[in-house]
Amino acid sequence: MPPHRPKTAQFIPVDLPEVCAPREQLMSVYKKACVKRCVYVSAPAGSGKTFSTLLWLKKSNHTSAWISLDHFDNSPTAFYRVFLTALFSVATQEEVLAESFTSSAFSASPVEVTLEALTRIRMQDGPHTLVFDDFHLITNEEVLKSFYYVMKRLPLSFTVIILSRSELPEAFFPYQKNEQIALVQSGDLAFNSEELLRHFASFGHVLTAKEAQAACSSTEGWALAVNALAMNGSVSPDGMSEQNPLQRYFGVQVWNRLDQSLQRFMMHTAIVDKFNEELCLCVTEQPESRAILSSLLNENLFLSCREGEFRYHHLFLVFLREQLAKDTTINRQALHQKAALYYNGVKDYKSALFHYIQGSSPQGIADALSNFLVLNAESSSDMQSIAYINKLPQKALEQNPCLYVGCAWCAFFFGKAEELFHHLDRMYARIGEIIGMNRAFLEPALLHYVNDPRYTISEQFTRLRCALASFNIDAANIPRMLLKRLPHFLRTYRDFSHYARNMDESFSEFRAVFFPLFGEHYAVLEAGMRSWLLYNQNRIREALSLVTNDVVSGSPELTFLSKLHVAACLYATGKEDEAARLRNELALLLKTEGLLHLFPVYTASETKFRLLDGDRAAAKAWFECCFVESTPKFYKLFMHATTVRAYIVLGEYEKAKALCNKLRELCAGYRRVLDVAEADMLLSIILWLSGSKREALELFERTLLDMQPYGYIRIFAEEGKAILPLLKSIIKNSDAAAAPDAATRAFLKEVYLAAYEQAKRHRGIASAAQKPVRLSKQQKHVLTLLARGYRNSEIVVTTGLSINTIRYHTKIAYQKLEVTNAMDAVLRARELELLE
Repeated sequence: MPPHRPKTAQFIPVDLPEVCAPREQLMSVYKKACVKRCVYVSAPAGSGKTFSTLLWLKKSNHTSAWISLDHFDNSPTAFYRVFLTALFSVATQEEVLAESFTSSAFSASPVEVTLEALTRIRMQDGPHTLVFDDFHLITNEEVLKSFYYVMKRLPLSFTVIILSRSELPEAFFPYQKNEQIALVQSGDLAFNSEELLRHFASFGHVLTAKEAQAACSSTEGWALAVNALAMNGSVSPDGMSEQNPLQRYFGVQVWNRLDQSLQRFMMHTAIVDKFNEELCLCVTEQPESRAILSSLLNENLFLSCREGEFRYHHLFLVFLREQLAKDTTINRQALHQKAALYYNGVKDYKSALFHYIQGSSPQGIADALSNFLVLNAESSSDMQSIAYINKLPQKALEQNPCLYVGCAWCAFFFGKAEELFHHLDRMYARIGEIIGMNRAFLEPALLHYVNDPRYTISEQFTRLRCALASFNIDAANIPRMLLKRLPHFLRTYRDFSHYARNMDESFSEFRAVFFPLFGEHYAVLEAGMRSWLLYNQNRIREALSLVTNDVVSGSPELTFLSKLHVAACLYATGKEDEAARLRNELALLLKTEGLLHLFPVYTASETKFRLLDGDRAAAKAWFECCFVESTPKFYKLFMHATTVRAYIVLGEYEKAKALCNKLRELCAGYRRVLDVAEADMLLSIILWLSGSKREALELFERTLLDMQPYGYIRIFAEEGKAILPLLKSIIKNSDAAAAPDAATRAFLKEVYLAAYEQAKRHRGIASAAQKPVRLSKQQKHVLTLLARGYRNSEIVVTTGLSINTIRYHTKIAYQKLEVTNAMDAVLRARELELLE
């Protein structure tokens, strides 16, 4: 039995407003634009974007899906859920899409799940159009950057039309550069005098050509202004030139003609952005609401209905809310509370929270927020949808202290360390009151206590027990380990580097606190963390002895981490074939188990391995799947570091430096020792390659000395050839010192030996900056023939050269390309674009 189709906003009204028709010239603009994969319609409110697109859809007879966006869609989870819901209406494989946005992985990785779903669905026959209305409400950087790549993966039968009040986002510039996007602007939508004359005539008003020209000039062809004048029967805009030119029209021609009861009904419903009949009944308490809504629709009073969902035209909604703000007889807080009760009842806790806040309901806020965090605290995308709470006035937070828990999570996810600590301190001060309002806050609060880098875990638990004398750990309070986007045991949401100094003593504390919490998972967790510390100290064999790639665990995340860590250890010991096989098994595991939220980490790890060989193709491929954001996010630390390496490989040092500096600031804010060191090391490499060698050496030496107390070696060793020149200079200076420190010299030598060992196997991320490889004409010809599968004996026949000459050219080509066999030589030559 096929799954139930979710309600969508795909319904396109058959009866179009007269303001749209016939507009032949505009339709020719749309026809030409829709040849492209994407049409971006950019114009101010009231310019006729929506109506013109509706007219085109009716004229073109495309199968269409319509998405009316609102401010709640401004996060990856919300946006791609509505995107997949719209596709649901035109896909022949309904179950594929239904599984996608209802899966547990969707909230964690909506972009990856959406991309994967697009590879598996089939569409109905014929051309399709996907329309995004009010796209200017989407400002989330991850949505804008990822949407470009999602559009590229839509079937070729699709045209995407985007309606927005904003200019083309910078994230869409690659589409414009590739001439895959067409722009329709306000000038294209504007009425000309001939169209205006015909439009007035449709209302029974006959204009002269001169009057039509004057009206067109005064309105600048603005669709809603033209329509307002035509309905009013006047060619003069009169009061239409005020700050909001439609206010007079709405007030005089619409609002003042309604009876008071209908005005109150419309103001009540304006408290929400959109509503169904049930929500309408909740906020209006009007038994005749269905009949009233039907009447408003029949009279075309700026209300539309699609699949049972009502919404006012956005300009009229602004007008209604202004009237509501002026009306002192209506209790707006009570209206918000009614809306919140409805949303809470249908488990839309995000909307319930918003309206409880507007309605100043402390208990409602506590219940909605606690329910939201239980479901969404692991998803940065969902947390984005409530990030507005961090901008609430301090008074609102003081009156509702539970909001400090949510504010801290938002600050934590989005890299605002000082803001995080501010909210945490206030949460600590009122934790008893917060838990008293809703015990469900215990889990997210407990995770905050654990992750606060300013205090030891023992200190935090002592503080928590003092604050909550009745505090008790039971199965319902076990926090989930938030490891989904971070690839290593110690690169969790807290840096445990201080454990490296005295593992036994440190892990006795760790065990006392976490064994009761994690039970059967604890053994895997401690073994993995110890192994990761040993790995970073370059004690690879000891590290491998503590972990296995055959993990018996109910946690797919821990299984993934264990296998990935074993692969890293094998790679470090030179067993690269074994490591590659294990990583292939990991890829299969992610697919078969549906762990798509772990794919970004896996892809970043795979890309890093290739970048350590200076693989330019891997760097370019990374930017095809990675959406580089101007502000690094905490939960993407590993991916951001891979991005820096990709920039270095491609020689884009300024971009690499800018991201590296931001990454360092982020990591320092969270007091993450290892991540700060990685950022500083990469920045040293960038400075060295850019010619700032003294600055590079000073920074790199400080970084080495910072890592010496922890014995961290592997973080440097992995970079191999890229850091050898810096290491040589620093060791030389150390040896020349009047009183060289023996421990420091020994540490530097260990780092150098480990990096040298890596350099023998891999070219390093700085290899692209080395002297360009130049092959002779004969060397290129020999490699071209090898690429075609020719053997040496066949090359002799083809070229007429002796076998010794062929071997000589092959040997020299291998040396220049730093390879040892024909396959690697061909691949490397193609990567350097030396062969076609």
